[in-house]
Amino acid sequence: MGAVRHHRRVAARADGVVHVIHYVDDYLVGGRAGTDECQRAVDQLRATFQRLGIPVNVNKLQLEGTPSVLVKFLGVMIDTQNQCAYLDDERMADIKRLIDTWLHRDSFNRTDLQHLIGTLAFASKVVRSARPFVHRLITSLSHTHPRRQVRVKPGMRADLRVWRAFIEQWNGVSLWYDDAWTSADDLRLETDASTSGYGAVHGAE
Repeated sequence: MGAVRHHRRVAARADGVVHVIHYVDDYLVGGRAGTDECQRAVDQLRATFQRLGIPVNVNKLQLEGTPSVLVKFLGVMIDTQNQCAYLDDERMADIKRLIDTWLHRDSFNRTDLQHLIGTLAFASKVVRSARPFVHRLITSLSHTHPRRQVRVKPGMRADLRVWRAFIEQWNGVSLWYDDAWTSADDLRLETDASTSGYGAVHGAE
């Protein structure tokens, strides 16, 4: 199946669809603002799939209003106008309900913990500031017997409380990052501190 999906992507790019990513059977195409590149990419991708005999859910495209500056891809809302990604209300409610359940439970099994880690790992793609607070849960997984109940430790509860706060405060704040990092010389940022205070200089400020 991996080879089939790879050939689909290769065929799409050979047919002129340049900006395309996919996961399993979900495809996302893009284009520059103020142009018809997105619509042409959608049309070309549909033509490619028709040539390959791959069915396309046209009703879903129409329902989503594709192409658009706001699309849902793999459960994440992508806003190209504000250049951010966020979890929709339904997914947010599910995650908060799961965290609240864990905060009030006394024990868990390995399957429960795997489900929690998977959910938070998905959310951390958007709520990036909370990502470090999955580490203790992952560490606990290696010490959890497959068929035994394990008590929820205070440290796990503390991490989940951080998640509960961060998912409210940071959803939609995560912006896209440039592929190229700005060098320290170009950034011209200097910081220093002492026992009596601290300071920073950015350029001429």
